[in-house]
Amino acid sequence: MSRAARKPQLRQGGGAGLLLQGLVCGVVLLVATPSALLAGVLLLPTLMVWMSDRQPGQPTARAVVLFGLAASCQPLDLLWRAGHRIEDAVVLAMDLRTLATAWSAQAGGWMLTQLLPLLIGFFVEAQASLMAQRLQKRLESLQEEWSRPE
Repeated sequence: MSRAARKPQLRQGGGAGLLLQGLVCGVVLLVATPSALLAGVLLLPTLMVWMSDRQPGQPTARAVVLFGLAASCQPLDLLWRAGHRIEDAVVLAMDLRTLATAWSAQAGGWMLTQLLPLLIGFFVEAQASLMAQRLQKRLESLQEEWSRPE
């Protein structure tokens, strides 16, 4: 069978890795329920992007999770310092300032992944245009120089 006629191989489930991730998540939910609750609420946009990002390597999800984790560190620290109770986790999760900070940071990460390629493209295009203008001027000067009779 030719290379063009072959069907691409689709990666099948995660196997042992997926099972291990499930076990780790289960242990975290049992041992650190307040932290899991707070992190789940604060990182909800990250979860939504992670499930919807179909690009290889998930660049959008990576940026959003990094921004989300950075914005969630302080509330999680406050939770641990306050005694790590469910009541404190609910209070922190329902605090509008905490929620807005975490979600807007994740929105910023998403916007960066959407706008940065466009901005870089505009910059590269402008540089190429300037280089083409310089080369055109140089070509004209060389043509003028070579076309002069001596």
